[in-house]
Amino acid sequence: MSVRNLAVVIATSAVLLSAAAALAAKVAIVRPASTSPVTSETVLRIRGELLSAGIVVTEAEAAFTLLGALDPLASIEQVAGEQDADGVVALAGEDEPRAVVVYARNRRTGSAATRRLGFDAATARSPQTMAIRAVELLRSSFLELDMLAPPAVAGKTGGPGLLAWEPAGTSTAGHDQLAVEGGAVALFGFEGVGFRIAPVLRVDWALASRWLAQLAVAGAGTRPTVATEAGQASIAQTYALAGAAYRWPGRRWQPFLALSAGALYTEVEGRGSAADYRGQSARAWSLLLEGGAGAWLRLRDRLYLSAAIEVQVAEPYLGIRFLDTVIATTGLPNLVLALSAGAWL
Repeated sequence: MSVRNLAVVIATSAVLLSAAAALAAKVAIVRPASTSPVTSETVLRIRGELLSAGIVVTEAEAAFTLLGALDPLASIEQVAGEQDADGVVALAGEDEPRAVVVYARNRRTGSAATRRLGFDAATARSPQTMAIRAVELLRSSFLELDMLAPPAVAGKTGGPGLLAWEPAGTSTAGHDQLAVEGGAVALFGFEGVGFRIAPVLRVDWALASRWLAQLAVAGAGTRPTVATEAGQASIAQTYALAGAAYRWPGRRWQPFLALSAGALYTEVEGRGSAADYRGQSARAWSLLLEGGAGAWLRLRDRLYLSAAIEVQVAEPYLGIRFLDTVIATTGLPNLVLALSAGAWL
């Protein structure tokens, strides 16, 4: 694979990862300026507990001492606004933490909740214990503010929630293990090959709470045409991909990031515009890499809709020649829009 193609895949995956992460819930950890071992370990353990629950984590260093602030809540709300966070876990103290303040806000309703825990730094297991208690307290605050769909009622009707919380290692879809979906993909080339549509069939297998294995096949769609004065050529493409997807938990919406690899089969049928020009046919196989991001929308029962934006890169990519001149290429790269409907079996 060329350096250019590899750079396209890496850059696209980074952008899509950032976009997908922006859809997840966000919690800011506020730490004092102290760099004591207790402070560092507590922050590290809180971060680990939040990440294991599928939460995006940011960190901020407090420019104030929460215990001595005239209005600590206003300071925490300011941090939440600056970090664009749904919640804040703040360590209060100077040399060592003396308390942990947990703050949550429902940006949809404007309601907020604040809770406080005492911190005994002399206890050997304080960092670990406080991390677990603080995250559980944050969870209860999300639940109180109707921001959380508990696993026991996640599939039932009720008010809209912002987050879904699950213990590590459990499935957000209950008994959902195998899903089959069908739809269409629209492919856009950047080097002369036009827009085309093809049906797609995809199978998802839940490996863990957030990881899925995926198989996809697309083909038998429209055939774009490339034309010059010398003649024209029609292009047909079929591909099969296998890969994995990471999904963020949610009651209705589940953002996901996917990466896969497979094979691309391309057929080109050329036709000359005059007797002096004779068209030729060509067929070729290529390695196909695909990265994408999207979201599933849960409907009633086990049905869902899926939408994704994907980028494909083929190696080797195919060039369309007229009179020994390449006038179009495909797979360098292709942009794909995918829409489908599926069901968990």
